[in-house]
Amino acid sequence: MITEQELSRLKEPSAAEEFSDENFSLKVHAGVREVSAIYTIDDQQMNIRVAFPADYPLRNINVEGGQQLGIPSNKWKAWLLNVQMVANQTGSLVDALALWKKNISLHFEGQVECAICYS
Repeated sequence: MITEQELSRLKEPSAAEEFSDENFSLKVHAGVREVSAIYTIDDQQMNIRVAFPADYPLRNINVEGGQQLGIPSNKWKAWLLNVQMVANQTGSLVDALALWKKNISLHFEGQVECAICYS
C-alpha cells in the first residue's frame, strides 16, 4: 500500500510540473514496483531504475544506473547514492528523482550537444 501511494505521487499534477522537461520522462511499472527515469540528450539516453522491495519501507529501495553519457563514474555513482538516500530518508521518490534530474541538467548546462563527447 505504501509503495502504491509513492508510485501514484509520481502521476500527480505537482510531480508532472516538477518533471516537465522535453528531455526527461518517467515510466512507472506499478505491477513490478519499479520506476524508470530517462533523460535524453542529443538522441542519447541516460537512465536509472528504482525498485521497491516487497517489504518496503522495512527495506530500502534499490537504485540502479544505466547509461551515463560522459559523466565521470564517481560522480554518477554519487548521484545514484543521493537518489537512494533522499528516497529512503524522506520517503519521497518525487524529490529523489527531481534531484537526479537537476544534477544532470546542471552538469550539461552551457555545453554544446556532442554525441562524441557523451560516449
